[in-house]
Amino acid sequence: VQFQASGRALAAAFLLLYTSPAILAATASESWDNPDARWRQGPVKYLLSKEEDQSYKKFKTDEERKAFVEEFWVKRDPSAGTPENEYREGFYKRSREAAEKFSDDGGRGWQDERGKAYILLGPPDESTENSRPGPLASAGGLGGGADTYGSSGTGSGGIEAARREVRFVYHADPFTGKKGRFELVFESDAGGAG
Repeated sequence: VQFQASGRALAAAFLLLYTSPAILAATASESWDNPDARWRQGPVKYLLSKEEDQSYKKFKTDEERKAFVEEFWVKRDPSAGTPENEYREGFYKRSREAAEKFSDDGGRGWQDERGKAYILLGPPDESTENSRPGPLASAGGLGGGADTYGSSGTGSGGIEAARREVRFVYHADPFTGKKGRFELVFESDAGGAG
């Protein structure tokens, strides 16, 4: 009987280990760069131009897709004479990190707005997270003009709801490189993705 309990515990531990966000992110990232019909639906969709996406959808064979993917990354390689493509490696590294970091609290990993910003702009220099009561509904349709808030005591409603605010702060503008504070604010329900 003890062997069966240990076997079940071992199976449960194995299942938890191999379904953790980090393991799932690593497994998913291995398929992100496969030149199959789904390639354009992975994180690379944030980089594809409309024309590139339309071209890729027309390909019928994996050989055509593979040639396209290689050319796609060659065009973005910052140091064309080296064996590594630093841009490609950095892009997929940030994609894996976003998948892992933003899969908590119902987040969609690389697929939510935080993940997209993280992938395209890189990790922020600072990141803060706050929860606060938020408007649940406008009471305007009920004859009043006030917002209904959560249980903080500041509004008229008794329904509990909180908003989560995640703030990414960059010490330089990620688009221009100019020094200065650049902030992105993501808001969501406290239990949902931002």
